[in-house]
Amino acid sequence: MAVLELFVVELRVKDRAPIEEWYRLHFGMQLLLEDRAGDYSLLRSGTMRVAIKGGRDEAVSGSTALMFRADGLSLVREQLIAQGIEVSEIEESREGYRTVRLADPAGNPIQIFEMIFGSREEERVRSTEERNSEDTARGLP
Repeated sequence: MAVLELFVVELRVKDRAPIEEWYRLHFGMQLLLEDRAGDYSLLRSGTMRVAIKGGRDEAVSGSTALMFRADGLSLVREQLIAQGIEVSEIEESREGYRTVRLADPAGNPIQIFEMIFGSREEERVRSTEERNSEDTARGLP
């Protein structure tokens, strides 16, 4: 089977321009493409791309969520709160990360997380590496 690359996640919203501006202002995303006639924007954060498609009347289902990885989650949370954004308290997951939750102005859920390094993380990385070796031996990518 060919290896596929996830190219973009598309958010469908009623009014594209303010959502695009919100992601650029609060998350530092870079505008790659804007098609005003097609009501479409393509943004980038690192190697990930997010498309924003406007003119949609369908209600936000909450089935699309964006997850951002951060170093210094407490500082990121404080910065967002200082910008007037409602952000949850920091929660620690049993899976070895800390996270906060928020939503963009269109109601799309966002999660920002940072990994917690230590013995649990090292064990998980080791078990993942072992599984990857097993998968490779079985001919899986």
